[in-house]
Parts: sequence; structure tokens; C-alpha cells
Amino acid sequence: MKLILLEMPNSDYEALVPAGLVLTGGSSNLSGISALGRDILRLPVRVGAPTDIYGIADVLKDPAYSTSVGLLLWGARHEGKKQWNSGRFGGAFSRLASQLRNLFR
Repeated sequence: MKLILLEMPNSDYEALVPAGLVLTGGSSNLSGISALGRDILRLPVRVGAPTDIYGIADVLKDPAYSTSVGLLLWGARHEGKKQWNSGRFGGAFSRLASQLRNLFR
């Protein structure tokens, strides 16, 4: 938790995240982690988990998978939309992303 606090700017960080923080990943399953976060950060903290997901196993509706499920949903919504510059680096990244996408089809 203290690492999160160190990453936030020292000046008026409460204005940057007025709704609080959402913890995701496997460590967010630790008992009392949201209460610890509230005590240290003095911000609202909650544990995020995938919701309203249909057609996947219930095991994926766990905070440990929230980031990966969220990225998959974001990718599905933005498929075919250009999101970055196709310059020298962007073109190489675009080809890599396309190859990875083709692996999962």
C-alpha cells in the first residue's frame, strides 16, 4: 500500500482519485486488504472483480482475473479501431498485436 502512496503525486492526490482506488489481482484476495488500504491511503478502497460476464467459467469471476478480463473486454470493444500512431514503433507494435490476436482466433 505504501508503494501506491509513493507513486501518487504529493500534491492534492485526493483530487486525482476522488472515487478512491480499486485493487485487482491475486493479492487483492487477502483478507482485510481494502481496510488496510483505507487506513494507509485515507481514500475509499475496494476490491474489483469481473461482473456481468456471461459464458465464462465462474472461476474467472475472481479479483485475480479482473485485470486480464478487463483488457480482453476492452480489446473486444475496440477491435479494428486504430489506437496508436503507425509510425516506426507503432507499426511494429501493430504487427505484434495482430499476430497475437490471430493466435487466439
